[in-house]
Amino acid sequence: MTWFLAILSIIAMELTVRKIWWAWGLTLLNQVFWAFYLLDTEQYGLLLLTAAMTIQALRGMRKWWKDSHSNLVSMNKKGNA
Repeated sequence: MTWFLAILSIIAMELTVRKIWWAWGLTLLNQVFWAFYLLDTEQYGLLLLTAAMTIQALRGMRKWWKDSHSNLVSMNKKGNA
């Protein structure tokens, strides 16, 4: 299970760096898998890390969304000028 989670984490990070839009969903899904694994193996201390990673992913997703939509708005304004 840890191999699967590690590989999924690496893939999610790489796709996020490449700015693939659905990577954010994969990143959040990955954190859900980690949380279930940590609860199952009673590694409660690492749940703090999972919570922090989830918050960071949500913040990154929000920033990416705002940046991508502001770029679209500015491109539309240039096209209409």
